[in-house]
Amino acid sequence: MIDIDKEKLIPIRKSGKLFPGNPHASTVYRWIKAGMNGCFLETSMVGGRRFTSQEAVKRFIVKLTQKADGRYNREFEFSKEELEQMGSPRDDNLWSGNFGEIELPIE
Repeated sequence: MIDIDKEKLIPIRKSGKLFPGNPHASTVYRWIKAGMNGCFLETSMVGGRRFTSQEAVKRFIVKLTQKADGRYNREFEFSKEELEQMGSPRDDNLWSGNFGEIELPIE
C-alpha cells in the first residue's frame, strides 16, 4: 500500500518512465487492473485521478522478480499491521524500503 505521507505520488500517465523499457500508459493501467503473474501495481486515488509512486514501482518489480525466480514471499501481500496481528514473522528490510540498489529515473 502506498504511504501518501512518505511517498511522492506520480500520475499514471507519467509513471511509465519509472520502469525499464518505458512501457506505454495502457500497459501500466493493465498492471493496475489485471496485474501480471498475480502481482498488482499499487495506486492511490486523488481527486478522481490515479497515482503511483517510485517505491510502489520498486515493490512491483521486486514481487515480479521473486515470483519469476521462485522466491515469492506471501508476506509482501499483507500490511505490516496485519502481519503483527497474525503474529507472523517478517523481514524488517521489506518494511524499511530496503530493496537494494534499484535506480529509477524520476522526472
